[in-house]
Amino acid sequence: MLSGQNFTKVAILFTDGMDNASLLENSNDVISMSRKENVRVFVIGYSMANREILTSIALQTGGRAYFPNSATDLPAIFAEIYQFLNVHYIVTYTSDGDKNKKNVRLTVSP
Repeated sequence: MLSGQNFTKVAILFTDGMDNASLLENSNDVISMSRKENVRVFVIGYSMANREILTSIALQTGGRAYFPNSATDLPAIFAEIYQFLNVHYIVTYTSDGDKNKKNVRLTVSP
């Protein structure tokens, strides 16, 4: 890692919603571990996937959830994920205690 830079890890989760090999007990554990490790989870759910739980995992980790109707939807989903990861802004606000003066910094990530 380069000094002063914070890289985000990304996980793309393909699932039919059936949990048959999980090392974690529930979705809250997945969210906690992902946040701790600074991992954005993008979910691609198909078949009988639980949309509510999978959407919650994605949103709470800074990712997004997708539920394609067919495999032909996948290229557009991957393009959107790529665009999301390459075009985002980080806005930070700090206050020095002076109500009339605001310090705002906008960082554009490539």
